[in-house]
Amino acid sequence: MRTVFTDYDVWSFKKDDRNRWMWRRESPDAELLIEARSSFDALDECIEDAGRFGYTGAFTIPA
Repeated sequence: MRTVFTDYDVWSFKKDDRNRWMWRRESPDAELLIEARSSFDALDECIEDAGRFGYTGAFTIPA
């Protein structure tokens, strides 16, 4: 497992089975690097938590 993060990593935000927000960070080749330890009621709370782990960019919500 790679432990060094890069600017090319891919962030995703989606809702889980309980309709709560989760985030994850993957390498460009889809290797899971880190993900949220818990889920969040609000997307802005989820984004704030991801920011503690390096998220700084824009996002798109998957369909």
